[in-house]
Amino acid sequence: MFIDIKRGLSTIYKNVKIRHYLCEMRWLYFLFLGGFSAVSLAQNSLPKTQESNVEKLTLEKCIQIALSNNLDVQLSAIANTSAEYDLLQSKLNLGPDINGTAGQYYQSGRSIDRFTNQYVQTTIGSNNFQIQGNWILFAGGQLRNAINQYKYNKLATEQDLLQVKQTICLNVSLAYLQCLQGREQQKAVAATVESSKNELDRVQKLLSAGAANEGTLWSAKAQYLNNVSNYTQAENGYNSAVNTLKNLLMINSEVAVEISADMPAVPQNKNEKYSLTELIDSAMNHRPDIKAAQFRLNASEFALKSAKGALLPSLTIGGNLNTVYSGNAKTVTGYSINGTQPIGYVKSTLEVVEAPSVSYTTKTIAFGNQIKDNFGQSFGATMSVPIYGKLQTHTQISQAKLSILRNEISLNKSVQNLKTDVTSAYINYTNSLAKYLALEETHKAQKKNLEFVQIRFQNGQASQFEMQSAQNTEINAYMNLISSNYEYIFRQLVLDFLINNQITNLSNK
Repeated sequence: MFIDIKRGLSTIYKNVKIRHYLCEMRWLYFLFLGGFSAVSLAQNSLPKTQESNVEKLTLEKCIQIALSNNLDVQLSAIANTSAEYDLLQSKLNLGPDINGTAGQYYQSGRSIDRFTNQYVQTTIGSNNFQIQGNWILFAGGQLRNAINQYKYNKLATEQDLLQVKQTICLNVSLAYLQCLQGREQQKAVAATVESSKNELDRVQKLLSAGAANEGTLWSAKAQYLNNVSNYTQAENGYNSAVNTLKNLLMINSEVAVEISADMPAVPQNKNEKYSLTELIDSAMNHRPDIKAAQFRLNASEFALKSAKGALLPSLTIGGNLNTVYSGNAKTVTGYSINGTQPIGYVKSTLEVVEAPSVSYTTKTIAFGNQIKDNFGQSFGATMSVPIYGKLQTHTQISQAKLSILRNEISLNKSVQNLKTDVTSAYINYTNSLAKYLALEETHKAQKKNLEFVQIRFQNGQASQFEMQSAQNTEINAYMNLISSNYEYIFRQLVLDFLINNQITNLSNK
């Protein structure tokens, strides 16, 4: 089943626009590239012929368009980017918090001047400037565990994005395969239409010459019209397959397209056997959905550790720098003595004690001086010990345990589903291979029989009915062979996608 995939890939790697993506999604182009002609694989764009204005679609181009237009891919990419932001923020949370504040205040009415401690009745303007910072030194391992939690969430979203892309590529490849099958069947039926038309013309000539009867003519006409009807059905089937591919690529259904690839060849080593256990083990190691489920389980385990860390004390250091300015902060610039005024009496003599009456002149202290003189700073450490928080931490721990259990079940379910899918795909693959081999021998026998009947018919030893019967039997055998051929390729694609996200080369060695 697994064949060397190097053939036909060298041309694809010349596509510079998608080379980086080929490194990450190399399996992508193993779907049919080996089975298609090298010329069609070298297409780098959607060329439009000037004569027919038809867009030629290669599988490579279809995959490019689908990955660019698909909404599920875009949503998954957004989720992955969001997980990157969460991881980055969890790392930044290890650093300190630093905040700066500045304020402008006006106070009017009666108040206490903070500089003179006296009541004043005026409007005071003031400014306040402050820078403070805190740094968590220990928080029970919550920050470190949160980093690991978001790291595994990020890995899980990467696998989700890869899974979505791979699923889109598989769906596009299968739809492309349906188009090839429809076109091949259309060609086969077209050959029968041409053959029956030639036979009808020959019978008409024989009838004109009197060498055939009218019944033979109507028999030839019926065969021809039946083949025309079959061609119409084949054409409709091909158009339906192309329309399905257009919908998957999200392009306008009115755009005329041409499937630019040949029919993939069936591998020659058809009887190679593989252990089902080995295929399942291979799937376990390669499937993105299994990896994503495992990563989410790892993330939930670190979430539990982070929740338990909230039960431990936390240690934080912090500091503060601050200064203020007030429009009511004054400095004395001069004074004058205006006589005297009594300030008391001598107890023994009742003599009046007088003091000079002084008037002061002041001005508001300059802004820069106040900022400098009022500058203050502080530094300290705080330890916080959780005592009782309405059992919120215990509830978070219980929720984290449930999350682990939920993710374990999800992982086990993914593994079980994978085993079921691989087993079913393997059985379908082996059955389709056996069916193809049987129909291949059947078609060979019917082809030989048709050749023998043609010789007998030309020698007048077989009737028109025998000839038509042999032709119908041969074309039916060929149509069944085409269907079984594509069914076998389809089953092989699905099996390879399930076990290792890598599709075998479908060309003959």
